[in-house]
Amino acid sequence: MPPKAKKSISSSSSILADRKSGVLLHPTSLPGPYGIGDLGPEAEKFLSFLADANQRFWMMLPTSPTSEPDFHSPYSSYSAFAGNPLLISPDLLVESGLCTRGDAARLAERSPTKNPDRADLRRAAREKEHFLREIFGKLPAKSKVRREMERFSAEHNWLEDFALFTSIRKSQKKPRSQWSLDLRVKDKRRAPALINAHEEAMQFEVFCQWLFFSQFARLKGLAAEKGIAMIGDLPIYVSDDSADVWASPQYFALDKEKRPTLVSGCPPDAFATTGQLWGHPIYNWKALQRDNFSWWVDRMRTTLQLADIVRIDHFRGLAAYYAIPYGHPTAEHGKWQKCPGDGLLTAFQEAFGSVPVIAEDLGFITDDVHELRDKFGLYGMRILQFGFGKDDYPSNIHAPFNIPPQSVVFTGTHDNDSAQAWISSIPSEEKKRVFSLLGQPTSRDFSRAFVRLALSTPAKIAIIPMQDLLSLGKSARMNRPGFARWDNWSWRYDCALKEAGRWLGEVTVATGRAG
Repeated sequence: MPPKAKKSISSSSSILADRKSGVLLHPTSLPGPYGIGDLGPEAEKFLSFLADANQRFWMMLPTSPTSEPDFHSPYSSYSAFAGNPLLISPDLLVESGLCTRGDAARLAERSPTKNPDRADLRRAAREKEHFLREIFGKLPAKSKVRREMERFSAEHNWLEDFALFTSIRKSQKKPRSQWSLDLRVKDKRRAPALINAHEEAMQFEVFCQWLFFSQFARLKGLAAEKGIAMIGDLPIYVSDDSADVWASPQYFALDKEKRPTLVSGCPPDAFATTGQLWGHPIYNWKALQRDNFSWWVDRMRTTLQLADIVRIDHFRGLAAYYAIPYGHPTAEHGKWQKCPGDGLLTAFQEAFGSVPVIAEDLGFITDDVHELRDKFGLYGMRILQFGFGKDDYPSNIHAPFNIPPQSVVFTGTHDNDSAQAWISSIPSEEKKRVFSLLGQPTSRDFSRAFVRLALSTPAKIAIIPMQDLLSLGKSARMNRPGFARWDNWSWRYDCALKEAGRWLGEVTVATGRAG
């Protein structure tokens, strides 16, 4: 193993300043006996793996709550503030005395998966909620946990609305848009009666959020001790079926029946002839601006409890966003509209000082997006898999020799095939360009050669998807955009990491990223 550099988490203003690297892995992809990865012992082992391999970052996908209608996509959540109860660790509950080892063992028995490298997200969600309800049901009315929950509630002004919305949502068993009009958004006059009717259900939701944030704070503290910074992911939009739209309808483009008037998406292009219809409600940016972006500032404040650095997904939507009339079956009739992103980022600056932000500046990017990113000194993204196409090579901005220092380079993202699968699927001309830089690695060695190439680029930060570090193939893909599939978001690794960590540590030192 190469020598370890002395590590520490520096101030937010300098956390991205040095040449470093890390690994992209969502906690659900960790191994473990409960059908899905969580924030417990395996997450702690992963931190040790990162530290031993000279890595300084753990990047995750969004950790907000997910649900079955959207195949548990972390980018389609019913809250912009809350955490995902699926990530709560039973083992940590045993350690804290909230349940017994036998309780955890019974959950493990109920949560098997057919394949060790795939989580059954539907089953895991059902069994985890049943497990947590059993624990909650045994809590005394007056206890230390109840007092901690009260303190936690007082510190999070979004929590009561989230707990009430989620309780109603579970009782209704259908999305917000299908509720009766009097329920479709929060009515302050009716709220006391609703809270009274759903009081116990709301307390369960508070319990789950208290557990999630407590366990995540523990994990983040352990990471800091090892000199590892957490990179979080902030989706720009929220779901129509969310506590945010329900509790703060004034910040979204809704009609008199509290349904969206405009929804999100992307215009038609060579890859999608009718465009992409995402369907999230568009923000009422004028209302947000009048309130000095207080909703967004609160959202960032909550995110910074979980992350040292925040990637803003679809950053281009802060310069201009594509708005599609609600009810249209495709994205063909949308229009670009300007966004006061400058004001939003200024509000962040005023509230938090220098906040480390990574701008997801991929796709159809115009000059105003670059100008906004550069004005605030944000790091952009570069993807090696995008760097070898025939149309603009060698001037392609993702080509390894064109990547600027103030950027974060990835071999690929959660939306891409693994490097191993990608190289076998691209045209022969593109493949020749790759091999002209790498030599001619064997099929087995390609992923690591590609990882070494990413680590060798000028980018200050390099992030390696775990699938590429482990040289995995097509079956390890995390997500296939545009396809609602049961196996999206469900990949898990099930192998020893010692050899991979030794190799990564050595190449990290060799490429000058271990300082």
